[in-house]
Amino acid sequence: MGSWTSYDNRSMRIFFLFASLLTAQDFDLVLRGGRVIDPRNARDGRFDVAVKAGKIAAVEPSIDAARARRAVDVTGLVITPGMIDLH
Repeated sequence: MGSWTSYDNRSMRIFFLFASLLTAQDFDLVLRGGRVIDPRNARDGRFDVAVKAGKIAAVEPSIDAARARRAVDVTGLVITPGMIDLH
């Protein structure tokens, strides 16, 4: 019976290791639903922006919030990557 217990413990550890890898976040932050104005890349519309290590990692129509450590709803706000607002 001891060998089955040992086998079960190892199986459970392996299971949790793989489960934690599958749920790892790709991004540090996702800004969701903001109006992105990015003349350099010809973007002007509603997009989600993902940030990783302080840099923009993705700009897509929809990025799943579960892919980031933190998600912020910025609906109604303007995101201007690389531009400076002098107001």
